[in-house]
Amino acid sequence: MEKVRNRFPRIMTGIFMPAVVFAFMVSALVVFGISLPHISPAFGSLPGFMGLIFYGWILGGAQSAIYSVLMEFAVNPMVTNKHLVVSISGLLVSSITWSVVPTGFPLALLGIGFIAGCLVGHFLRDMYKYYA
Repeated sequence: MEKVRNRFPRIMTGIFMPAVVFAFMVSALVVFGISLPHISPAFGSLPGFMGLIFYGWILGGAQSAIYSVLMEFAVNPMVTNKHLVVSISGLLVSSITWSVVPTGFPLALLGIGFIAGCLVGHFLRDMYKYYA
């Protein structure tokens, strides 16, 4: 029972955190004046930031749940190298980004998704080691 209870925070973090980190990174780019095609300056505001999170959760919720389950039951227990776990996480979140972002948007968003996935994967790996 203890092991199941320890998994719940990691699974919830894996479901909800990728959209938040991705939205934060896109909003930070807009705030610091780095322009990407098709990215509205409105994303630099709080309502735009919250809209990105909502968009990510609505359109990428199922993919994030699959990502979280893969990280919890396949990647973290089976891969011992932390750098490999973080890289796999980056690739998985980048694939979520690819499935959610509409056609015609810049490929730089896939890179942002990869970086966001690496950050989330690093955090989940630390949680995995802490709660194990």
